[in-house]
Amino acid sequence: MKKIKYVLLFVVFFALLSFASVSSLALPNAPNKSLNILGNMVNGGQVLKYDGWVYYSFDESGLYRMKED
Repeated sequence: MKKIKYVLLFVVFFALLSFASVSSLALPNAPNKSLNILGNMVNGGQVLKYDGWVYYSFDESGLYRMKED
């Protein structure tokens, strides 16, 4: 009976450890601020510059990104 308890405890511990490691791989939350407010108002919200990348949509078929440099 003790062996079953130890195995069950090990399984629960391993499951919690696995969940903690997988949840740390999640993407960070989006910033709570709007970026390029004036620029987006001028161009209809089609361009956004964030974290070294420029995101844009010019033909309404998708969202594209390119490096800022």
